[in-house]
Amino acid sequence: MSLTINKKLTLEKKALHNKNEDFDLWLKVKDGDESAFEQFYLVHLNMLYNYGMKLCKDQGLVQDCIQDLFITIWQTKGNLTLTSSVKYYLLQALRRLIFRKLDQKKNLVLDESAFLGSNLRLVDDKEVFLDQPNPKLKSIKQAIGFLPKRQREALFLKYYENFDYEEIASIMSIQVSAVYKLVSAGIKKLRSGAK
Repeated sequence: MSLTINKKLTLEKKALHNKNEDFDLWLKVKDGDESAFEQFYLVHLNMLYNYGMKLCKDQGLVQDCIQDLFITIWQTKGNLTLTSSVKYYLLQALRRLIFRKLDQKKNLVLDESAFLGSNLRLVDDKEVFLDQPNPKLKSIKQAIGFLPKRQREALFLKYYENFDYEEIASIMSIQVSAVYKLVSAGIKKLRSGAK
């Protein structure tokens, strides 16, 4: 029990440290610091690419959207607003760009199975992501496959990206109450499907 609490506190400290580092880089980018912009790009590239590929099958489109996002950030650096969560801002902006481009390209299909690769485990009524396989993991992955894509996305943002419900609502362009319902329904389905 004590180990779990210590692990949780360590993760929370690390998240806060990363959030502070993001904010510092954001301020430097806003001030026109090119080396900070390069570092900012490198720090967030993989996270944005992974999230983008969960939304869309088209690797080229995702890469173009990420490039467009960073170009826009640099071109409008003087007008950037202060944000409490840079990661949230980036994911929301990327999601909008991808869906805007998908609307322009009606022949592309959202990848409904993208969130299947997420590794989840039940711990004290919360879902957390694992790096190591276990016997229940296979049945949980199968259960995730039966979730509607919006539930998978909400669970991914909540438990993999650690966003709160308000941030998820904003990213997904839905009401906070809808996020609670999506997460709750997803967890219930996972529990019943993973037994």
